[in-house]
Amino acid sequence: MRNRAAAFLLVVAAFLSFPQASGAQWVQAKAPKGGWITSLAVSGTNLFASTRQGGIFLSTDNGASWKKVNSGLPKNTDFQCLAVSGPDLFVGTVEKGVFISRDNGASWKAGDPGLPAGASAWRLAVLGAKLFASVGPDGNATVFRSDDGGANWTLANSGLSGTNVFCLAVSGTNLFAGAGVPFSNKKYGVFLSTNNGASWIQVNAGLPQKAEILCLAASGTNLFAGTWAMGRVFFSKNNGGWWANVSEGLPSPLSFSLSALVMSGTNLFLGSFRGVYSTRDNGATWTAINQGLPKEPLIECLAASDTDLFAGTEDGKVWRLPLSEDSLIKAQSSDPDHPETSALEDEIALYKQVLSLMPDNAETWEKLGESYVKIGNDKEALAAYKKVVKLKPDNAEAWYALGGCYEKAGRKEDADKAFERAKKLKPELFKK
Repeated sequence: MRNRAAAFLLVVAAFLSFPQASGAQWVQAKAPKGGWITSLAVSGTNLFASTRQGGIFLSTDNGASWKKVNSGLPKNTDFQCLAVSGPDLFVGTVEKGVFISRDNGASWKAGDPGLPAGASAWRLAVLGAKLFASVGPDGNATVFRSDDGGANWTLANSGLSGTNVFCLAVSGTNLFAGAGVPFSNKKYGVFLSTNNGASWIQVNAGLPQKAEILCLAASGTNLFAGTWAMGRVFFSKNNGGWWANVSEGLPSPLSFSLSALVMSGTNLFLGSFRGVYSTRDNGATWTAINQGLPKEPLIECLAASDTDLFAGTEDGKVWRLPLSEDSLIKAQSSDPDHPETSALEDEIALYKQVLSLMPDNAETWEKLGESYVKIGNDKEALAAYKKVVKLKPDNAEAWYALGGCYEKAGRKEDADKAFERAKKLKPELFKK
């Protein structure tokens, strides 16, 4: 009898150790074990996740289990984005173009003819039978179109000269492109094409100057745009004809890094480094829905199925929240659970966000290193400056700063080498 009781208690303990599907809060799914989650995509009952360097993963049970689906994909590749069109799955990469799977990721093949050599595909969008991609090196992406499911590509950027197109959205027969990038003089804002990318017009009325667009979400004639700097959200009810700032109710812009927008029915969900927020009245009011998430969840991407909302994070986790009315109510949380951060921490969050999308931007790595030095995080500063000199070996200031980081770490030999390199490049740095 005692053995049976002990066995029963073990079963109860095991049951309680698993997240319960109570609908009361976010539940952490099993991690795909590929590192940083860059994108999530839903196709029927399939959930796909792309990762930085870890490949593509498939879950058929809402994230309870995952399997790698990398056959035909290159190794040591930064996978940036996913798109689904019927049975077809597409993935964009950094410097290796676009890959196509016709069998739910079981096998892949390159779809690069027409794309520039070493092309980076930052975002993908499907409009009818056509596939669009924002393609180009860091800070200089433009739009390409494929009429044959990604096999061949042509430029579709008349009217987009001088822009860096980072995000795309589709509503009906309208295609929208978000442009701009921090620390540059590129054209900014939202562009609209009504003819499959043959031509584009700027639709910025009501947007502030230098509104660099990070993400877009569309539903009918309603369009939402999220900006890089300070995480602001803008709403247009007429396909970009006029924009209104609908950020009232979101956290202070100095402590908020927006990362994703996704529509599900009448709900708009916003992902950020601080958590997830929702609105069902086009941004008139916002609600934090963070019960079950850690205080700083570092949300990188969102995706919605018919029944669930999924969030992928910078630290390689996937979270799931049922989309029932009861679940959305119970997931509500007061924002004080997510305390304000310092201005320097805000800067670091912004720079990391930029680098998650443009990993070879040397200027941003340098700014990140400077911020880490200011808060006394010498280890991360050293890593940032090492990245700078790898990308820009002639940057004397970065070599000098790297020498200082090595010196603080007690690595005198490495410090001397870095200082010597800086002195050869710019002797005046050492003049008293």
